[in-house]
Amino acid sequence: MKSAFCCFAVGLWAASILSGIAAEKAKPLNVVIILADDLGYGDAGCYGATKLKTPNIDTLALEGVRFTQAYTPGSVCSPTRYGLLAGRYFWRNPRHHPTGVHAPGGPLLFEQDRLTLAKLFQQNGYATACIGKWHQGFGEDYKGTSACGPYGDFVQELDTNVGWIMGALRKKGVLENTLVIFTSDNGGVVADNERLLPQWQAKQAGHAICGALRGRKHSVYEGGFRVPFIVRWPDLRAQGTRSDVVICLTDVMASCAGLLGAKLPEHAAEDSFDALAAWKGDAKAHVRDAVVLDSANGIFAIREGDWKLIVRDAALASEKGNKKQLEAENQNQLYNLADDPAETKNLWAEQPDVVKRLGAGLTKARQADHTRP
Repeated sequence: MKSAFCCFAVGLWAASILSGIAAEKAKPLNVVIILADDLGYGDAGCYGATKLKTPNIDTLALEGVRFTQAYTPGSVCSPTRYGLLAGRYFWRNPRHHPTGVHAPGGPLLFEQDRLTLAKLFQQNGYATACIGKWHQGFGEDYKGTSACGPYGDFVQELDTNVGWIMGALRKKGVLENTLVIFTSDNGGVVADNERLLPQWQAKQAGHAICGALRGRKHSVYEGGFRVPFIVRWPDLRAQGTRSDVVICLTDVMASCAGLLGAKLPEHAAEDSFDALAAWKGDAKAHVRDAVVLDSANGIFAIREGDWKLIVRDAALASEKGNKKQLEAENQNQLYNLADDPAETKNLWAEQPDVVKRLGAGLTKARQADHTRP
């Protein structure tokens, strides 16, 4: 039988379904990617949550590598999903709107000859599948199970889904021949008032959806981009490892190519870097020099080393939308994330050399058609 690659889009608002995945021990690794929807950096116990119970996600971290500096390329869903599947920043694609999400009736984002994650595996003898969220509500098998109201219940249902997937793999006898990746498509939704009642109730109960990070889904701050990212290997020598290496979800493509021993074409996965060594727990592994970030409002930022630069876009200032949030975020900003992970002290005026260097790097990345060597 062929080995399998499967990508699950698992929502906080819905259950996922796992089809049986069988493979012989002698075959290459199966690969399962679980992509949660709107799961914040602080939503799992292994990332600091104390008001929620996520034993299955926490077990993944105990048995694998937990990344603390994993970024989505966009702070909203479709940009990240495109980046994951194509290994390319979404804003390079003229079919994707530069802000917000891709409309349900919009054109297919992938050209016929575009290499995708599924094609990569298919070309290397794998059977592939993608199972998406259903948006059909959640079980009554969850109301009141957390101390954080409905939002906490949703997260705990997600955790149960993860347990079901792992249990199915174990029952089929293929868990120890399967690579499992768990992550989220963007930061969590944080409520400022009761209009978002589930998230508001969680906040009032003392739960920090995005942890100590500033911002949330849609925003240009860390809470919009930095997400849980866990890699569980059958070889458990890397179990319980924490990695502070900066990676991006676009790097999944090149890393999987490395796993397969496949060479990526020159004009494919343009923004994907091989993180395989980091996935295996190498604390000294270097993946990328910088990652380019683009918020749902179209504000660009770049993370390089400990520094994060946010560049004001004058054209956005006159656009309609959430003016209050846009005006606050669309400013020239520089933060040292090692000293100030909550992005409270703007060092733009104090560090002109850093501003110049990172600004040049951002401009170069945007003007080029790739960042991967």
